[in-house]
Amino acid sequence: MDELGTSLTLDKPDSWPSMARPKAAVLGIEITPLDLNRTVSLLIEMVRTRTQGYYCVANVHTTTLAVRDDRFRKALDGAAAVVADGMPVVWRVRAAGYPQAGRVYGADLVEAMCAAGIDQGLRHGFFGGLAGVAEAMVCRLKERHPWLEIAGVWDPGLIKEGQESPPDLLDTINEARCDILWVGLGAPKQEIWMAQHRPQLRVPVIVGVGQAFDIIAGRTARAPDWMGRHGLEWLYRLAHDPRRLWKRYFVYNTLFLWYVFRERLGFMHQS
Repeated sequence: MDELGTSLTLDKPDSWPSMARPKAAVLGIEITPLDLNRTVSLLIEMVRTRTQGYYCVANVHTTTLAVRDDRFRKALDGAAAVVADGMPVVWRVRAAGYPQAGRVYGADLVEAMCAAGIDQGLRHGFFGGLAGVAEAMVCRLKERHPWLEIAGVWDPGLIKEGQESPPDLLDTINEARCDILWVGLGAPKQEIWMAQHRPQLRVPVIVGVGQAFDIIAGRTARAPDWMGRHGLEWLYRLAHDPRRLWKRYFVYNTLFLWYVFRERLGFMHQS
């Protein structure tokens, strides 16, 4: 058995909606070419049919990291769908022949699903974030969507990458009867957590959205829309937190460009 669990080696079920099947490879990561509205439709359909899967969003950092981290890559490979969160990834998907692809920003996806799921009676659960962040996030969401159904909020504390959650916590999540569980542990921790625990969770849909918890809670400022549309959100974030983020953006952005260059020349990616 793989160290991350059998969920990493399962084939994609034929029962998954057809919109989850087309893929465009970006640095070897299979990206499903959806926009925000189509992603919402996919997730609602998966909840309706009670088809279990976990979902990831991919940006420059995560696609580049997956080239260098085999454990993370396996977690992405096991996802029902990986959608593009970051314009450079969107541009690569469009260049691969999918002009309909759009950016699926994590915070936008949470907001859109909360709004769309009200008429469906969707029950949302939130797992992760620093102390108090998930609770603050839920308060803000309830202000904007008063009829939103919250199944539960769980703060796992600071967990290590690959650390398994205790069975009693997983039982509590199952007993809450979530339709969708939002996971905010940050990449690659959240993707690996979802891959590890998907077999033990009865939640139909699990989605890793990372920084969305901080943004919706008001803990982190969001870049202006025009910067996001032009692939410059990294610059906004770097300007606001240079000490923590300079290495991530300068190293991974440079590596992304290098890997894309190699990909266009037809070379295999190696760390």
